[in-house]
Amino acid sequence: MNRGRTSIIGLTGLAAAAATVVIGTSASAATQQVGPFSVTDNVTQDATAGTTTVTYTVTPANPVDQVDAGIEGCHVTNQRVIAISHNGRIEPVRDPSTKQKGPLIRWPANSNNKPGDTLVYSYTVKGLFNASTGENFAIKSKNKVYTASAGVGGISCTTPTSTPVPSPGTPGTPGSPSTPGSPSSHPTVVPGPSPVTCTDRRKFTFRLHKFRKARIVEVDLFVNNVHKVDKKGRNLRSVSIAKLPLGKFTVRIVSRQSTGSSITSTRKYNQCRKGHPKVTSHHARAHH
Repeated sequence: MNRGRTSIIGLTGLAAAAATVVIGTSASAATQQVGPFSVTDNVTQDATAGTTTVTYTVTPANPVDQVDAGIEGCHVTNQRVIAISHNGRIEPVRDPSTKQKGPLIRWPANSNNKPGDTLVYSYTVKGLFNASTGENFAIKSKNKVYTASAGVGGISCTTPTSTPVPSPGTPGTPGSPSTPGSPSSHPTVVPGPSPVTCTDRRKFTFRLHKFRKARIVEVDLFVNNVHKVDKKGRNLRSVSIAKLPLGKFTVRIVSRQSTGSSITSTRKYNQCRKGHPKVTSHHARAHH
């Protein structure tokens, strides 16, 4: 009789360290079916390291080509996400392969897994946070994409009311010798870091500027030098984009006038803060 082979794709970097020395309690643990796959999510807090880790354990009935897991917008920064297992990366807007909306973490194909294997995906963020519910989750297998009907657990933006108690053996904790000179053997309750705000950019609308006695007939919008919008009309007044990335990015808008002239406005963003716009203009030569 053939026995199912178990192949754990382990955590790497800081995620692995957090998984092996997790101190505190599990904030979330649930299992559900995502198509033919069984997925268990688990959120843990490490009070000593000051980190929170979510782990997704996937038992495939079919080979897994790719996994997507939704991530709260407050964590989509290089400063907040400090480890992602086996070559995962953040997709702030959309996964081009599965077409799932971001922000999400995308784990690439693992061609070595077989039916019955157990695969473990995880990411770690800086700070202690509660668990979230209803995060998007998708698995791509043989060009089919399976999604969780009710979503899975993840890491929320809310912080716990108190810091989890470290395990016995740490000086200054119950059941351990008090540190000399310490006023109390009980741990100090330290509030977690405040969540980042203004990170939900579902839609941005930009007002266009024009020369006197001219109309705007075409506008191009670029985000980090990537062409996102090409809009034409007789007298355009504004341009919108469905969603902007998180973190640092640059928006450049080129407005072409009915006279042949153009105005280019460039502005840099950093989370909720925006820099001063830099405006340049190009005047078309008048023909006599």
